Amino acid sequence: MSLTYSLLTELPVQRELSELSYSKDASNFNAELAQQRSVEESKKIASLEQVLTSYQFFKREKFKQAVAQAKQNSNFTIELCFLVDCTSSMQPWLNIIHTEIQNIISDFSSKYNNFLIRLSLAGYRDRSEIPINQSLVYIPFTENISDFILKLKSISAFGGGDFAEDVLLGFSLLVNQKYINWTIDNSLLNSVYKLVIHIADAPCHGKDFHSLGPQHDHYYNEQAVPQFTHYFSVLSKQLNVQNYYFLQIAPQYTAAMVNQFKMIVNGNSLPIKITEHNIGGDTSKFFKCVLASLQQTVTNH
Repeated sequence: MSLTYSLLTELPVQRELSELSYSKDASNFNAELAQQRSVEESKKIASLEQVLTSYQFFKREKFKQAVAQAKQNSNFTIELCFLVDCTSSMQPWLNIIHTEIQNIISDFSSKYNNFLIRLSLAGYRDRSEIPINQSLVYIPFTENISDFILKLKSISAFGGGDFAEDVLLGFSLLVNQKYINWTIDNSLLNSVYKLVIHIADAPCHGKDFHSLGPQHDHYYNEQAVPQFTHYFSVLSKQLNVQNYYFLQIAPQYTAAMVNQFKMIVNGNSLPIKITEHNIGGDTSKFFKCVLASLQQTVTNH
């Protein structure tokens, strides 16, 4: 074999071996580079997560400090409970509460900065179509407005069945400290302002509260006046709730019920004032009505 032939045959083989070696080296390099980048990315992610955790902790601590400072600076407390029909037609009103409540409180606090505001919600649906555990809808009192809004967003309006709804259930929640934890310390009577804002587009069961007829009320013959008398008595005399506001969004259906409530309160000389806000189905009026209710409660105390 000649030297020339040997070189001609060996050079391509050497080139292939060299390229193969380079390919392996490049592959190893890329793998090592990818691994290094993966480690670096993991460190960056871990670092970011640590920063986020620290920030969240900082925000929680700042909020706790703000609440503590508010309590320290507050000479008075307002306890506002929303009593809400949570059947299907009422979703826009649940939405407007969690959309506007922070703005309402901010506006109120700009004028009355020595008040701590606590919020709660007692909701009801209808007893005729869903289990009682799904009818009980409530958020206990809290001064953590963000937490109240978060819980409220988890509540969906559904059901309805016949036209009349289980308003009695809502009132039973209102006066039950297990669900709605009103302040009941007698030494604080002069510094705690309490109100209920009731939002509904349908009356309660019973022919004394509407003229819809039995076809729209499965409990048309229910005698609910004694029970409402008891609840208004507990609300006003034992829990010292001074104001009940009703947002008339469908007065053609609920006006008779509110009139009956007024007869119960006035006929029994109960120390609670019933006020109506006629706003129809216009959710844009919610802000003004709730703000006015808070201001009126303070003025009338």
